[in-house]
Amino acid sequence: MSRLVHYVGSLPPEINTSPRDGMRWIIDHSADAGLSTLPWDSDPRWIVEFLLGLAERGEALEVVQSGDWGDYDKQQRYRVKSGVKLTASHVSMRRAERIRQNLAVYRELVADDSRLDGVPFQQSLPSPLDLSLFTFGQRPVLLKHVATYADALAAEVTDLHATDGDDLVWQLEAPTVLVLLNKTPRPLRGFVARRLAAQMAGFVERLPQEARLILHLCYGNLNDRELVAPRDLAGVDVFLNALHTRLRAQNRAIPPVHVPAAYGSQPPPVRPQFYAALGSVHADWPLVAGIVDENQPDDSRKALALFEAAADRSSHAVATACGLGRHSEADARAAAALMTELSTA
Repeated sequence: MSRLVHYVGSLPPEINTSPRDGMRWIIDHSADAGLSTLPWDSDPRWIVEFLLGLAERGEALEVVQSGDWGDYDKQQRYRVKSGVKLTASHVSMRRAERIRQNLAVYRELVADDSRLDGVPFQQSLPSPLDLSLFTFGQRPVLLKHVATYADALAAEVTDLHATDGDDLVWQLEAPTVLVLLNKTPRPLRGFVARRLAAQMAGFVERLPQEARLILHLCYGNLNDRELVAPRDLAGVDVFLNALHTRLRAQNRAIPPVHVPAAYGSQPPPVRPQFYAALGSVHADWPLVAGIVDENQPDDSRKALALFEAAADRSSHAVATACGLGRHSEADARAAAALMTELSTA
């Protein structure tokens, strides 16, 4: 059985010294197995550099809670300055030129390597809901500014798709989905899942029709600590099925979705009940099994079997539960080796 190897994006800082070094490392460790994408992210802590950088702009936002994002209780929060109307330009990630430079490196690397034929460059795309949450924190305020972040992100994707869309896949990253679903009482999970699906579909509808996506779900992974500890994957099926209906209504292709099982520093569960909800996920979804834990290879092997038995199909790809940015170089190498092994298990 053949599956692809999927890298969520981030790499340990000692590996990720440049776009060329980071992508070359991924190629050297996994290209023989077959890569889903070739990613490169500059920030091993996902969006922390962006969030801290908002304080330096001084245009529209001011800090109301200082923090260095060293842990969940050290988050930096902002508010809109008095008399300022927040616009997309104020919260834009301002990375289009940098992405184009990374794409140039990507094209050089793949030009003479037949193993990479058809492998696109993967660019991180934090969801507008998550960016608003991590910027503003408080619920009424964060919801007020989701649309502004959506404006900024949609403009970036549209700009880059016009010139580089053939080589690009956007990884839409939404930790809020699983965090909220796992904090919601079970009787209300269906309602919350449908609301989250509606919000995400509304954002996707603003992107170019042919823009390619991968959906990344997560439980949070700051300092290898999760925001929630899931008991099972309940709610994932309702969310994905509701999102499927909305994407089909937009005539969108159903993208691969990365479903994490391991979380924080915890290995993937080896209880069949944990994965049971996958049996209700629409068959159109290509599933990326986020079950790889380099410290627990036996549990990872068992978890892959349980994941696919519950889903009643082979996985599109195998992956770790989150990026490798919080790993040591040795652990990252072990994770790459285990992903390669499980891609053909």
